[in-house]
Parts: sequence; structure tokens; C-alpha cells
Amino acid sequence: MSGRAGQLALAIAVIACSSAVQTDDPEDRSTTDAAGSDLGLARDFRIVLSQDAGDGSALFGLDLENGAAEQLIEPMGYAGYAVWAPDGARVVFLGGGADGVALRALDAESGKVTELIAGIGDPVDFSPDGSTMLLTLDLEEGGGAITFESGRDGNPEIYRHDLETGATERLTDNSGLDEWPSFSPSGTQIAWASGGEERKHLWVMQADGSDKRQLTDSLMFGDAYPEWSPDGQQILLTVNTDDGPALYLIDLATRAATPVGPGAAPTWR
Repeated sequence: MSGRAGQLALAIAVIACSSAVQTDDPEDRSTTDAAGSDLGLARDFRIVLSQDAGDGSALFGLDLENGAAEQLIEPMGYAGYAVWAPDGARVVFLGGGADGVALRALDAESGKVTELIAGIGDPVDFSPDGSTMLLTLDLEEGGGAITFESGRDGNPEIYRHDLETGATERLTDNSGLDEWPSFSPSGTQIAWASGGEERKHLWVMQADGSDKRQLTDSLMFGDAYPEWSPDGQQILLTVNTDDGPALYLIDLATRAATPVGPGAAPTWR
């Protein structure tokens, strides 16, 4: 993650999905990406993640019961930051190669990959009703507020910004790096990573910054990509291992960490 020197540039664009993200009707789609596939979502995968695929990376569907991952698209130079649309009709992700990264969509029914917006290299998020999409840098939407990481006070900390009042509240305050804020499905809790550059731990707090709890004490990681389970009881965490990035399932009640398999930056619906 960039911005360690004490400044964080936030680039935000709101796009009406009714006009910018129309991939349900094959006749209305823009041209299918050359790296698109006909592999499709062979099963109703609820978790889609990025994994190494030989000549590049690709999106895979993960069966959480047996840990098996099935490749969903053809490899490209980079494919990651996958996010399910609220209606489950598509997964949007960042993908590309030597010509640059673009925002793309994987149609859940047909398996086709479509380029949506060229030149987009930052993670995206949907509004809960799916009507708009935020293109963000270190920024995440949740309820009536957003949380973001900023180095405005000398090192990265987590802040909450109320969209209605414009008030900004600092939620963390320590000498380490506080990064990767992620709202729970209910919007009442925030997961984030805290610690050194490659020695962070997963923490959870209430949305107002109270009741901070450390969930991991032995897993070391850099970019965490914490992803909540739909019921808000578990978090998928990206951990650095000797064999590359891997996913661990963290139980909020017991703090138990269960290895899932290789992968990074999952999305769960």
C-alpha cells in the first residue's frame, strides 16, 4: 500500500451502475476482453479470489467446505481486488497486463469478462443497493459513513468520515501502521490491520472506535484484505507465507485461525 511518507491521495469517482455497469444482457455489452473466458462460474461460488495462474494471475472460485479452488477466467498479467455486485450477477475486478490495468466485470451466468473502464487501478466498492459504484484508493463505503486510512497525523491511522455531516473522527492512535479498514455487513464493526510493515495483526473495533480487540497474534502479514463473512462471524484474511499469499479464516468468537488455501484479496457474498 502506498502513502507511507505521511500523505494519502484519495481518488473517488461515483458511477451510476445503470449506465456504466450493464453486463447482464450480452447484446448490450461492450466488447469482451481478449483475456475473457468461457469457463464460467461452474458452481455457485460465494467466494471469488485471486491466485497465481502460471503466466499471470486469475480469479478463482473457492469452495470453503473442501478448500478446492476452480479457475474462472483465463490468466492475465494481473487480476485482483474482486468485489461481488450486491445482486450477485457479476464480479468486478482489476485486471490487465502490459497495456495497463482496467476495471473489468465477470458475468456470473455466462463467465464472460468485459472491460468496463480503462485506466482504473484502484479498488472498487458498490453501494448496498448496487445503484452506484465507488472507485477508491484506500477508501471503503459502509452505511452512512466511510472509513479510510490516512497519514495526515504522521503515520497511517484509521478515520471515519460521516457523509451527511462532513465530520471526520480518528479511530486509531498508535505508533504502528493502521491499514485496510473493512466494515462488517451490519456496519457496526470495523476490521483492520495494525503493526509493522510486514508484521501486522488483525483487529476489530466497534464502528465508533470503541472496544478494540486483537484477533491474531501469530499470523504475520502485510496487505491484509480482510473480508467479512455474510453473517459477520468470520473474516477471511490474506497472509504472507513462504509459498506466497494464502487465506486464513478467522473466527471472531474463538479467534481460531483456520488455513483455507492459496489466494489473496477475496470477496464473499
